[in-house]
Amino acid sequence: MADTDYDTQSDVLFSQFQGVFQSIDNATDVSSDLFLIIKTNPTFACIDALVASLFCNVEARPRDVDNLVLSFKNLLDMPDAGAIRIDDYDEQAEGPIPFADVFKNVLADRLKDTIHETQLHVPKHTEISPTNPTLSAALFSGSVIKNQALEGTSASYAFARQGLQLPDADRESDREETVALGACLQLAIAGARMMEEWLGKTDGQDAVVEALKALKVKHVVKSSNGVRLLDVSSFAYAECRMFNIWFTENDCERREQLCARYIFC
Repeated sequence: MADTDYDTQSDVLFSQFQGVFQSIDNATDVSSDLFLIIKTNPTFACIDALVASLFCNVEARPRDVDNLVLSFKNLLDMPDAGAIRIDDYDEQAEGPIPFADVFKNVLADRLKDTIHETQLHVPKHTEISPTNPTLSAALFSGSVIKNQALEGTSASYAFARQGLQLPDADRESDREETVALGACLQLAIAGARMMEEWLGKTDGQDAVVEALKALKVKHVVKSSNGVRLLDVSSFAYAECRMFNIWFTENDCERREQLCARYIFC
């Protein structure tokens, strides 16, 4: 497919996905609508447009992050979706590739590139604001982990360890505040699962508690809203010492209010 044809198709499909996601709310499952678009357009451009639309909506409507994540998780769970094949993703592949495999690869790459800001010659997003794509991607990654919507989330855990400035984690002084708050957002959404699946095994709960305290002592977080989020996170971890007391699966409203109040005003 020529570049102009690919861009045209992607733009058209992006608009269709945007229309679907605009109708999402707590009572609406849009996975069937997503499936119909993909079934009619089983191309890489379609998957690219779907992933782009997801990230666009997470940035525009962070309070709906769980609904957005569940929309594609439900899509992947549909038996009919498993039958869709993509034949223009990898020219060296022996045959068409299952839609789910292509989608997960593209989504994981987009998430990694966004939270770690891997694009060359693009200024880092260091302003602590609701429009910071790194923070919205961190929120998205937390929801993905909590809802077990994507395998291979090592990039998200590496981001959390970097934000907490745990031993052997990468350091980037120019965006340490952004990454620190991104880690707080991840923990606010998926702290219990992150401890169970990774952080608890590699670092331990006490190390995470001490890391949160150290972020405050070292004044890593300077924005007023960011300090409030860090204070709440530090108090909860230090006092409770058990993630499921503060970050339970039934605590969605509290988590959403916390994130919306302190970062996504």
